[in-house]
Amino acid sequence: MKATDSPLPVSVSTATRTLLAAGYEVTDCQRHPQYAEIQCERISKLGPMIRYTFAITDKEAFTSEQIGDIKRIAAGESRAVVLVGGSSNDSNIGWQDFLESMGGAIPSWRALGSEYGQHLRTASRNKLPESFEGEAWQLFEDLVADGLEFILGRRVSRLGGRKRGRLVSDMIAQLPDSRLIVVDVKASGGGFDATWPNLRALAEYVERQKQRQEGHNEVFGAVVVSSVYQQNAEVLNQVSKKFLAETFVALAFLTSDVLADVIELVRNDLTYRNAMQWRLAFSGGTVQFKAVKEELTRAKVERYKVTED
Repeated sequence: MKATDSPLPVSVSTATRTLLAAGYEVTDCQRHPQYAEIQCERISKLGPMIRYTFAITDKEAFTSEQIGDIKRIAAGESRAVVLVGGSSNDSNIGWQDFLESMGGAIPSWRALGSEYGQHLRTASRNKLPESFEGEAWQLFEDLVADGLEFILGRRVSRLGGRKRGRLVSDMIAQLPDSRLIVVDVKASGGGFDATWPNLRALAEYVERQKQRQEGHNEVFGAVVVSSVYQQNAEVLNQVSKKFLAETFVALAFLTSDVLADVIELVRNDLTYRNAMQWRLAFSGGTVQFKAVKEELTRAKVERYKVTED
């Protein structure tokens, strides 16, 4: 979080969405000059309801006076206190550590809406869902970005001037292990033609991103998202290998159906998002729902489980 005199509104709203998605019931949110308090509660695995006060500040740490005030009021309401600051120290946990413990940030609600999957599938065919205005391809980009932000727990960087025919990819997403994937979104009624001429611009942009990110984050892969593809899985695997040979970066093909199904899968086991090895799903060729489901199962079995209060 950026250091300011008061908590950034986006930080508080992101914290609230993240807590709700992680199974907490938010009952109140209060802003103070130097921090914000979110009151919430959750039924523990043993049955009793546990009440919490999450206090969030952009400062590195709370002052001793602030801590005293927060704990005194929380004690009067029988609440456990969680202090969240700019970074982890002896008095509070850091913002990123807080988000990680909740399974990752929820920057937007849209992917959690009951009609998200339907809207995603409709827009992927370059058609506007009912009650929407504007360009279908543009809506599809926004919906894909919302979906990736949800399953990866990271904000997606949405690029370009939002114009047809631009030479940049649509977005860059970050995996929980900090690796980057370049995402190109193709709304198409008849399915995207994944031949090399139609992928050359993406390959060139991947090369530019590898240079831009040198010494910072590794560009692990590229992903094309569309309604369907004109090529079958075997041909797409061959195209992916050619892309890898040209760029040294894996190319994966994701359909709107699979993305919608993955979101439904992950929303039921939200805290395991960051434990999943998402690079396996995006390692090249078609992204298979079955493979993502199997990886989620492995994450649930292998992840160390702490005892909840």
